[in-house]
Amino acid sequence: MRKVTLITLFGLLQCAVFIEQSHAEDLDEKVAQDLKLVQSSVSDADNILGNIDEGMSKIRDIINSIPGTDPKKSEARDKYTHIVDVFGSQKKVIEKMKNITSKANLTYDSIQLLRTLSGDVKNYGQGGDLGAQFNALTTLLSGLGDVPVLGAAIETYGKVAAEMVNAIYRVGDNIDKVRNQGQIGGQGYYAAGESAVLYNKLVKQFGKSFAENARLTPDQPRYVYRSDSDSNSYIWNENQKKWYKTDNGAPLDEIYNKHRQATQKLLDAGQLNVLANNWPRIQKREQSANALLQQLKDLKSRVGGGKAETAFGEVDGKYELSHWADMGDDFAISYAYDSAFKSQVDRAVRDLYRKLREAGAQSSSQSLENWANDANVSLPKVKLTTEADLARIAEKQAEKEAKEKEKAERLERQQAEREAKRLAKEEARAEREAARQAEKEAREKEKAE
Repeated sequence: MRKVTLITLFGLLQCAVFIEQSHAEDLDEKVAQDLKLVQSSVSDADNILGNIDEGMSKIRDIINSIPGTDPKKSEARDKYTHIVDVFGSQKKVIEKMKNITSKANLTYDSIQLLRTLSGDVKNYGQGGDLGAQFNALTTLLSGLGDVPVLGAAIETYGKVAAEMVNAIYRVGDNIDKVRNQGQIGGQGYYAAGESAVLYNKLVKQFGKSFAENARLTPDQPRYVYRSDSDSNSYIWNENQKKWYKTDNGAPLDEIYNKHRQATQKLLDAGQLNVLANNWPRIQKREQSANALLQQLKDLKSRVGGGKAETAFGEVDGKYELSHWADMGDDFAISYAYDSAFKSQVDRAVRDLYRKLREAGAQSSSQSLENWANDANVSLPKVKLTTEADLARIAEKQAEKEAKEKEKAERLERQQAEREAKRLAKEEARAEREAARQAEKEAREKEKAE
């Protein structure tokens, strides 16, 4: 008898029309067991991160109590910040996983999203040996307070995270083993159930001859099929009950995954079809973004107070130019697939171009202008500030400062004169008062005699 699974997987294991029932049931059991393991691992990871967060809060208080002149404070703060940043990002990922696994029903897209998030958990080790770094921090803080012992918790989290990631990948792999047998059409194909709906639409849209001779095999993402009779891919729109054919060679799996990486959202069939039809434009965007990334890296790497460096610094404070320069491949992917990110970058480029022109950074502004022309990004019309312009600006600034200085000196002299007059009046008044007092005393003395 089949065991009733804790989590119902809608539509995940219903495609096993070409697999023996016993094998499908066996895979179903494995999926259910691994999903339970994922649930428990996510819960354990969340609890461990909570304990680590509580301990790091106590360590923060100890660091704050160190006098500012003590060199230990800066070193301890750097180590603390690195550890907190790593576990802070982990906590965000685990929280997303917790929200997904807490649902009573998981869809195939949910499993795919867990797979994506697993990559962020898997990268946990890229922060270096956090256990060793924490031990170095506790040694540094020795004798300054009751430092929480978190080494074991950090080590345990690494083990739990690894177990969780492996279980998630096993779930996805076992589901695909069943699902990828659900071919549509071709010689010997037998239409039944939901599969018949897809086949009948295939006949209606592309003809009976094509449907009978072309075998469509499930690909990635789940609603994409590849044909063994041509080089095209076919997208099934479940909501509209229709097929889309892509014949421009667009890599649908790559488009789907890069969009998910950039936006943390899953494309439906209609959205993927739109992006596939615009594949040349998306490629161009990625190329443009990589070219812009090189310019940002170059400006960030410069040192000194030159015109371009100054302009970059001013715009960097408003946007995230330095962060973008360090994003690597993620920058181009986000620019190509996330419209909100692209709009923000384009605004930053316009501001940077304006500042470069105003600063007279001709070479850098021209490079940015060339990029914008190639990327079809509009730029503001800003007159390039020449050396003569800068000289006139400096001269006007010097004149302004001289006038302000002269005005300040004049006001100071006037204030001094008013103060001198006031003091003179007070002295004269004091002398008159002293004379009257002396005269009064003289009269009183004469009267007394």
